[in-house]
Amino acid sequence: MTRSLSAIAVGVVVPVLVFGGCSGDPKPKFAPSESSSPVASVSPSHTERALPPRAQQAKFLREYFAEVSASISTGDSSGFLALSSPRCESCAVIAKNLDRAYDDGGSIRGGSWTVSSPTYSGKSSLGPVWDIDVATAREHWFDGDGTEIKIVRPSTQHVAVALESDSGAWRVREMRLQ
Repeated sequence: MTRSLSAIAVGVVVPVLVFGGCSGDPKPKFAPSESSSPVASVSPSHTERALPPRAQQAKFLREYFAEVSASISTGDSSGFLALSSPRCESCAVIAKNLDRAYDDGGSIRGGSWTVSSPTYSGKSSLGPVWDIDVATAREHWFDGDGTEIKIVRPSTQHVAVALESDSGAWRVREMRLQ
């Protein structure tokens, strides 16, 4: 069964990003999570530490979504999860959706997420917030028998991303669809 979707929303993004909801305010609001647990994160290189903080954050966002793209084609979400806060609910939902897509030999062909227009929005209780556009490419979802079960159309999603710093390395604290 093939279903065309108007956005990556149903495929991976919207179940993840709508999970947190949106308010009518122009600036995204993030509520702090009750739990916290430390997780290893990738340390920035000397060159990255030399960049101004906002340039570091913008570079990190591009790298983060490149890891999400890699996960879409492999089903291995460990790369972007290592760059996510363990408290990032949306990140966990993305990983869970990918795991389900690859259950029983399923796969996704095509698909990539590319960040464009990262704009620093301000600070929240969770950390620096960025408004970004995430351009997605067409995805073809297959079950374990190789039967195409879904086509996700390319789209551009407008997302607010809160970052946190862990020993000088950035991590995604939370994401919300705008």
